[in-house]
Amino acid sequence: MINILAFLTAALWVVWVRRGSHHTLWLIPAALFAVMLATPPFWHAALAGYPKDSFWTLGPSGRAGVVAIATSGILAIFLMISAKTRALFSLGWPRMIALPIDIATGLLMFGAIYSLSPQAFYAFYQLIIPDLPAQWVIDTAFDTGRIRHIVHIGPDGSMSDHLAGIGFWAVWPFTFWLHFQPDARRG
Repeated sequence: MINILAFLTAALWVVWVRRGSHHTLWLIPAALFAVMLATPPFWHAALAGYPKDSFWTLGPSGRAGVVAIATSGILAIFLMISAKTRALFSLGWPRMIALPIDIATGLLMFGAIYSLSPQAFYAFYQLIIPDLPAQWVIDTAFDTGRIRHIVHIGPDGSMSDHLAGIGFWAVWPFTFWLHFQPDARRG
């Protein structure tokens, strides 16, 4: 699980480092990095290279495709969260009301998109794995079991689980920092 003290320390460090930057895009890797720093199970598995992970059973082009889909998906999720936050700003709500609603909505958005993501990966696998049948691989639009699993970020998690969990937890600092951007139209 994520170490809360390490998470707060990492988040404060990232805020200090990015003091002069006003670009929302910078906040995406900063939020992801802050959560990575606060997640020892991720470091241990990453340093070991995830040797038993199914990612390594793919060829170089398969791995590149998976990385491209995952990176595009994370970027799209966080850009949608940013757009949602800007829309919420336009309502003029006080930050004490808007911020918790914004974070909760961002987590729900992440969960819904994450729940649907296996279909995108499966469609890609159909391109690279011969004779893979056409099928629907997701059970529900919001898979609470899968979400609970990735939120845990356990030591035995796969690379995919860890990175999804890091993305989920990064919604918190990302949304928080959006609310405290110098150009955020907040009172």
